[in-house]
Amino acid sequence: MLPDPVISELIQKVNNLTSRLSETEQNYTELQSKYAGMEAENADLRARVAELEAQINSNSRNSSKPPSSDGYKKKPAFPRKKKGKQGGQQGHKGRTLQQVAHPDKKVQHTPGPCSCGHVFNDDELRVAETRQVFDLPQPRLEVTEHQLLMGQCPDCGQWHRGLAPEGVNAPVQYGNGVKTLAVLLNVDYRIPFKKIQTLFGDLFGYAINESTVYSASRQCNERLKETIELIKLKIIEAITAHADETGMRVEERLRWLHAATTELYTYLFVHEKRGRLALESEQSILDKLTGWLVHKL
Repeated sequence: MLPDPVISELIQKVNNLTSRLSETEQNYTELQSKYAGMEAENADLRARVAELEAQINSNSRNSSKPPSSDGYKKKPAFPRKKKGKQGGQQGHKGRTLQQVAHPDKKVQHTPGPCSCGHVFNDDELRVAETRQVFDLPQPRLEVTEHQLLMGQCPDCGQWHRGLAPEGVNAPVQYGNGVKTLAVLLNVDYRIPFKKIQTLFGDLFGYAINESTVYSASRQCNERLKETIELIKLKIIEAITAHADETGMRVEERLRWLHAATTELYTYLFVHEKRGRLALESEQSILDKLTGWLVHKL
């Protein structure tokens, strides 16, 4: 039989181990409770992250949001799925150049002397083949000088002076051809004034002023007012018209480009607002329509 001191020591150790085990079990229970709480919190956070990602990634293509809400960030480029062989597809009408009956220039290339020494004259040659090259002429500005003549009548002594054509008002100015090209590049091809100036300098040797391009655009707008009014009238009288709007940048600020269209006509105007204030403004024609108006939801 073990001595009493040894038994007492063993009992003390058992009690200590029992106490430590009870403490460990209590800690384990607390950890389990904390883990369950963290698991629930983690699930809530995951759901919130998924919700926020869905909001960020939603656009007009994968939701009911309008295209104007997409903003101006660059859209990701997804690889296109291959749908067949490359190049022109079957049934596609190509735009291959065709020879013309009356070319602007003809350049003849004569053969050299025969091996026997005979030199051909023009009467002995005929056209064996024609090859046409479509190219641009050397770009240059054509300068026309308008001379206003004057003279004195020998009978009565009265002086007379010729009149310049309409629009020729200055000693030096750009003609309608230059102005038309500048407006086309700016309005239809969206080229900035500075780029147009550089382009004219590179091609023609004359760097047209930005103010000239701006002035030409204003003149074009004034001359098109009757045409714009006719377009508005055609849309107003149409049986069915379509209306839409999209965001755009004007002087680094968000503005709205409003459109009213039919199959043949389109009327556009820019307004700082998208909704009712724009549709009821003087620029809008929607309140004057006599037929059906179609607008996306």
